[in-house]
Amino acid sequence: MTIRDFLRKNKPTSLFIFFTLLSIIFLSTETITKQVHSIRVFLIYFFSASYLPVYKIVSYPFDTFDKFVQLSYLYEENLKLKQLVKKLYVDKLYYDALIEEKNILQTVNKLSKKTGYKLCPAKVISRDYKSWYDECVILIENFSSVTKDLPVVVYFPPDKFYFVGRIWDVEKNVAKVLLVSNPLSMLPVKIKNKPVYGVLIGESSVKLSMDYLLLEDDVKIGDIVVTSGISNIPEGIEIGKVIDIDISSTGFKKAVVKLSYNINALKNLIIIFP
Repeated sequence: MTIRDFLRKNKPTSLFIFFTLLSIIFLSTETITKQVHSIRVFLIYFFSASYLPVYKIVSYPFDTFDKFVQLSYLYEENLKLKQLVKKLYVDKLYYDALIEEKNILQTVNKLSKKTGYKLCPAKVISRDYKSWYDECVILIENFSSVTKDLPVVVYFPPDKFYFVGRIWDVEKNVAKVLLVSNPLSMLPVKIKNKPVYGVLIGESSVKLSMDYLLLEDDVKIGDIVVTSGISNIPEGIEIGKVIDIDISSTGFKKAVVKLSYNINALKNLIIIFP
């Protein structure tokens, strides 16, 4: 009888032997997937008695049964440990948030004493992509005295303040901020260290338009634009820099101003009280 005849006659047995050998090869090779490796470790752990001393091989079947019984307890213990890790992680996040809030409050209190203004910390909690450059929603710690049109700034250590916008609407401890880049924002501004005044108008981007400049006004590229102090907003808070100058259709000089800060990364803000 040839090998072909034998295989044809004993086809089920041949297939069984073939797939068994194939499985052994997969379980014994080093280049295996993560899933196959897990199966391999499981089988070796429960059924490998070749490394045991002779006196232990006799009791090996009973030890294997005990391992199966212990497996359910190990699974439950694993679940408990996972839940504990999740709880500890949440507690750590909460602790880190408290530490950050405490540090921000201490910084604001120091700045309040240094500047002479009453300051209140606020945190950005929402920004809609449809109105990304127009408004943001903030959470206010001390909301009882917050009213519309209060100036909002962002602080960068050690001593830089940048004007962000004004309180637009207040509801309990949540408020909307009208960003300086909003087309509805028309802010009286001036050129730093120069008696040059104009109106800064938002264009829903990082670039704004400083309009109503007189043709003879001394405005140059690189000049810093700051708040004018004409309204309830303190004078001298930096907003941006002049990057281009043109003549508008109304006959006035017009300056293109680029924000001095990253308006896309607003997180912790400060409200200034008069």
